[in-house]
Amino acid sequence: MSLESFKKEVAALVESGFGIFHGAKTTPVKIRFYDKAARIVSTQTWHPKQIVTNGKDYIELQFPAADFTEVLSKIIAFGPNARPVEPKELVTLWKQEIDAMQKIASVC
Repeated sequence: MSLESFKKEVAALVESGFGIFHGAKTTPVKIRFYDKAARIVSTQTWHPKQIVTNGKDYIELQFPAADFTEVLSKIIAFGPNARPVEPKELVTLWKQEIDAMQKIASVC
């Protein structure tokens, strides 16, 4: 393999998915951000291939992800001002995380 081929292969892998989790297979994710989160995210680049769509009271961010771990963490960090739209698997993981937090909160 030539150095040029190697560089292209590494660049393709790095750009494949969101954050530190990379892989050959990615899944498109779609997240909506509201209020303060929308203003913050609208100024950020999360992925070189991201697509930002402006809604009436939100912005929607789309990008490929090889793993949902870091994506879920970012969504949770914005609290009620962010929610995943697609894929269903990410939405389910988000709801499970909220349920787990609710259980912990009810003990306090």
